[in-house]
Amino acid sequence: MTATSKSNCYRRCALLALAAAALGAGACKKEAESLVLVSLTATPADAALISATITVDTVTKTFDLASGLSATSPTMLGVYLPADVVGSFIVSATASDGSACGGYRGSSSAPVAITAGGTASAVIVLVPGSTCPIDAGGGADGGRPKVAPPTLAHCTEYVHDLDTTAACVNGNANTDVEITDIAFSPDGKLLYSAGADSRVKIWTWDGANLTAEGHELDTSGGFTCLAASPDNTLVATGAQNGELKIWNVGGSWSIAANLLGNTNDVNGVAFSPDSIVVYSADADSNLNIYNRSSLSPLSEVFLRATAMPFTLSSSPPASDGSYWLSIGYSDGDASLLSIDSGGYTGYEIPFTVSTNVSGVYTARFSPDGTMIEAGTADGSFGLWSVPLPGSGNPRAPQIAVGSDSVFGGAFDPTSSYVAITGGLGVGTRKIGLWTVATGLPRATVPTTLYAQRPTAVAFSPDGTTLAVGEHNCGKLLICVN
Repeated sequence: MTATSKSNCYRRCALLALAAAALGAGACKKEAESLVLVSLTATPADAALISATITVDTVTKTFDLASGLSATSPTMLGVYLPADVVGSFIVSATASDGSACGGYRGSSSAPVAITAGGTASAVIVLVPGSTCPIDAGGGADGGRPKVAPPTLAHCTEYVHDLDTTAACVNGNANTDVEITDIAFSPDGKLLYSAGADSRVKIWTWDGANLTAEGHELDTSGGFTCLAASPDNTLVATGAQNGELKIWNVGGSWSIAANLLGNTNDVNGVAFSPDSIVVYSADADSNLNIYNRSSLSPLSEVFLRATAMPFTLSSSPPASDGSYWLSIGYSDGDASLLSIDSGGYTGYEIPFTVSTNVSGVYTARFSPDGTMIEAGTADGSFGLWSVPLPGSGNPRAPQIAVGSDSVFGGAFDPTSSYVAITGGLGVGTRKIGLWTVATGLPRATVPTTLYAQRPTAVAFSPDGTTLAVGEHNCGKLLICVN
């Protein structure tokens, strides 16, 4: 190295002192290499996180964390890239708490431009999620475990009903129960199954076996929807007659709050990414907004009066703390609402899922925040970019489901695959997994493995397990390799 290049290198290192400290003392890289400075925070903050892993294209680097991650004071980390890594890349990150897949994950809200010898910056807000990425080909990278989504060839049915041994009698309220919603806890250790029998059953999940935990949440309202808070401390349940309850996770599963203000059936419920705000959409087209411990809504948004909201979900946060809400309607349309970092709700941005005035039963965001899936009762299904491009043109390719209905949809933790459930009859019912990049089917559950038409669907946080609710007999299906 010449004296001039040495001088340039030293000046560059001085300007990037914070990154150099993160990378280790004495490291002064070649001019041809580029540097990505990553600002990491976690929502909620977690002092138990012991390491963070940054990935840019094919380059992955793991850092020790001295005191976890803060929600307000960013941890700055730097990753050097070889000269041949140039272009625009999404920067992704995970933070581990030391367990097999426990921790946080997230990615930059937009691609970061990498130039040879240049310096780029990325801001990532991590949220609770699995630290195990998908590896379609198997193997390991730097000692980190990699897992593929389930093949859907090995599935087991479990019974949500109060009496798990009673025969299912058509029309019997205790045995012929529809599973209306299903969700894993953010740490992957619990599964919640909500039924039309006014109950949410708590299950423990160890990666291989599903076991009744022993507690059940009484929603007192028939059809039930649910949401788990991202910080894994609360569960919200919405039901008919405006019932909206917040429950403390674990222990006695006590009620944290009974929330008022819904004037009709609660058809959707969601938490903000920081777990502080609770949203509910009722059949009178009201979006009620609560602090999670308040009794009455802090504010109310009047949604479209010409259709009923059927589903509600929230997106991961962007780097500035803003996020989206999605609402699926009874007329085949869905919409996005932007929520800024101060909690202000903007106007609805509509997009059409089906032109056949067919109810939108699923509309969920991808974990990386770049897409939303939506499907309707007439079998229409598509993926849309977030934010919506132009007037809301579908993201290509749309995925052909080939069913007469779509009742549930869910992305895997890496946003690489989407699971879809639907079909009214034996000949059309389907539980399948599609590849997002190509739109091609990856795997389908044989219809011999489940008894009734599928409804709700959810991935485990590590992506290894798919849980599906069924329409009759209180059955839920667990598929894991």
